[in-house]
Amino acid sequence: MNFMLIDEEFAFKQSLYAIYDLKEEFDYKYILAILNSKFYSFIQANFNTSVQRDDFPKFCLKDYKEFLMPAVSKEQQQPIIELVNQILSIRKENPATDTSNLERKIDGLYGLTEEEIAIVEK
Repeated sequence: MNFMLIDEEFAFKQSLYAIYDLKEEFDYKYILAILNSKFYSFIQANFNTSVQRDDFPKFCLKDYKEFLMPAVSKEQQQPIIELVNQILSIRKENPATDTSNLERKIDGLYGLTEEEIAIVEK
């Protein structure tokens, strides 16, 4: 699954979803990190009964509306937002740059055990 942050207006197809007009409790970059994490992909692919299993899984809008975002303060979101800023900065300079080490740091913030991380990464 791929999620992106876009700071400009554009038109998109019916099969894409947009998140906008958030309540003040979440930063867009925090949500971007959560949705792009391996853990979120693992949860959706393995426990979401509405997923169509193929190379490009499809989710319905209901799946996203019902997703429980970890309730954390703006201050607690900052470490993740800083990592996202680093990734976006690196990718802006060179989109092909490998940022997997920073992405793993985001995945590491879920507090999973080594055994759980191994399951998710498979």
